[in-house]
Amino acid sequence: LVTIFVRPSTMLLLLLSVTVATVIIHIPEFGLLLAVSVFSFTPDWLVATIVCITFLSYLFKCIRLKRNFRFGSADAVVLLMFVVMYFTSTVFEGTSSGEYYVLMFTAVYFLAKNLLCSKILVVQAFNALCSGITLGIVLYILGDFAFLISHHHLRNAALALTANTLQADILAMLTVCILPIALSAS
Repeated sequence: LVTIFVRPSTMLLLLLSVTVATVIIHIPEFGLLLAVSVFSFTPDWLVATIVCITFLSYLFKCIRLKRNFRFGSADAVVLLMFVVMYFTSTVFEGTSSGEYYVLMFTAVYFLAKNLLCSKILVVQAFNALCSGITLGIVLYILGDFAFLISHHHLRNAALALTANTLQADILAMLTVCILPIALSAS
């Protein structure tokens, strides 16, 4: 009866979103790995939502003493740098999305520093990053060659899939940074 008012695809997407949010609330490490793996091919607001849910989950875990929060002298320097970046972007650019990115990167830094506390989690995070960048590159290439697809609907689907991928220069920079480490690790 609900399908009269809401499309089934919307209901499935809502069910998937609630399931992922529940898993992130229960296991904040999953949220960090998910954010790292999907940032190269999903919209910014979705990555920011995943990071926000993960950060709130981690804070609640710290309050319940299920996780530890470590803050050292190097973290104070990083936090000072992020504060300077936040106020600089606010003063010189006005209110824009730049300060939200700075807040998101700050949250990711402290999440990664505190949640990736074992070698296994670091390796999983690196594998998630490599997989996400690889999928972002594949989607970018698909978008570049989408004009070769003769069927109109398939071409539109390929262009819709590649609408949120990162720019070529950012993907190239990430690849250059990650490729030597990935090759040496294998």
